[in-house]
Amino acid sequence: MTNRIAALGVSFLLLILPVPGSTAGPAPGTLVMVVGDNPDNLNPYLHSLAASSAVYRYTFDSLYTVTTTGEWIPALAVGYTVSPDGLTWTFRLRPGVRWSDGAPFTAADVKFTWQLAANKDVHITYATGFDKIASIDTPDPLTVAYHLKEPYAPFRDQVMGAAIVPQHVLGALSGDQINRAPFNQKPVGTGPFAVSEFVTDDHVTLTANPRYWGKRAKLARIVVRIVPDQNAQVNLLRAGELSVLNVPVVRLDEVKRMPTVEIKRYLEATYALVQLDEYGFLREAAVRRALDFATPKASIIRNVMKGQAEPAASDMVPNGPWADKTLHPRPYDPAQARRLLRDSGFTPGPGGVLYKGGKRLEVPLWTLSGRVNFVQAMQVLAQSWRSIGVYTETHAVSAAALFGQNGPQWDGKDAALIFTWGQGVFPENKINWHSSFIPKDATAPGENDERYSNPEMDRLLEEADRAVDEARRHAIYNRIQELEYRDVPVIFLYWLVDNTAVAKTVQGYDVTTFTTTPPEEWSIR
Repeated sequence: MTNRIAALGVSFLLLILPVPGSTAGPAPGTLVMVVGDNPDNLNPYLHSLAASSAVYRYTFDSLYTVTTTGEWIPALAVGYTVSPDGLTWTFRLRPGVRWSDGAPFTAADVKFTWQLAANKDVHITYATGFDKIASIDTPDPLTVAYHLKEPYAPFRDQVMGAAIVPQHVLGALSGDQINRAPFNQKPVGTGPFAVSEFVTDDHVTLTANPRYWGKRAKLARIVVRIVPDQNAQVNLLRAGELSVLNVPVVRLDEVKRMPTVEIKRYLEATYALVQLDEYGFLREAAVRRALDFATPKASIIRNVMKGQAEPAASDMVPNGPWADKTLHPRPYDPAQARRLLRDSGFTPGPGGVLYKGGKRLEVPLWTLSGRVNFVQAMQVLAQSWRSIGVYTETHAVSAAALFGQNGPQWDGKDAALIFTWGQGVFPENKINWHSSFIPKDATAPGENDERYSNPEMDRLLEEADRAVDEARRHAIYNRIQELEYRDVPVIFLYWLVDNTAVAKTVQGYDVTTFTTTPPEEWSIR
């Protein structure tokens, strides 16, 4: 999965800390947010890391946005209509909106965003749905009409909710120039905050956008600091330097005893998984199912996650409207795993390791060194897989080493990667399972890095895109989830339960499965 929107399990923190260079303590009106990795790109269409989206989400707007209760409400648009055939979506834009550099926002920016997403010379990492657009009309500066190639059911979720980027900044650039543009480190947006400084591997400073079309932010600035180690983050919280922390489960009990914070618990629309990169033996569905049977998910949830997770059976969040409630996670059954491998032609060799055709069943496990729970889960998993005859080495490395061009998913060998993925609550997983989204390298579009290919899945995903009828779409997605369960393109481990420690000095901050309260509502008492 090339686009690591949640692949890193990045949780952000809000800290009351000095602005870099300050020696007198927190500056008034300053909230410091921490990400665990260096943002790689602040262009919403070129980034690869969750740390990037944790920053740019405050600088850009979409036509509509989702509330904490999962409702769609107007943002850059004030209303829309859909033609009876589902092929034309017409939006009326909000008047008087300006970009953070003062230029007016118009329909030309909306049209350009589509042109950027469709530009094959730009290193686009995520533009699902934009390929369904045949053309866009802009009859006046405040009207946009999308004309689709065919009815596209997820249009609202994928395009209407996507960030709009400025035509006047990027429109005159070539694709290669966009790939290298200063905009990618210091973007111009219409959101409540604007990037004023980006120091790689240290911090990003966002200041309140005085031209923001909505309610003026109560904070003067947000400073995004990069703190990779989760234990160091908790220690800062204990020292009174953090105001909000997505608490690592291994230290949850300790944080609960802190008198200066309260805990907000919610189910995150993010699941932990084991990505099975299909090169050799992992191309066999029976092998993937055997590994799933040999994965002690309940034990990992109980002992590693300390109960702060819910079992995963598919990639649809359990408390969302699209989950197939009849599916249940595959049980832990090492005996069944051994039978599957035996029936597939594997026989024990030296040390009890399984072989077939003279080749060893070898599936190394990889994860992120800075994620304590991932490393612990990896060790549990390795022990169990070894017990059924799989030769398994473990590797805990940096995000760059794990997901970069020289990482394990590009070396042509079977590998299993543990990370998290932000599916969201609205179904559009074509980029994950459709064979056309198998990327050629780490910069190519598409998230099907496991290289899963199934003609029925391809057909269903295409049908789901066209199924405007809600009941029909539900039936299709139930079958898609059944195929996920049967074919095991990835092993679903669990859905994250987040425990966010919020200092009692923070006001206006809340979080649900769908999103957080708007950042312009946050303040420090």
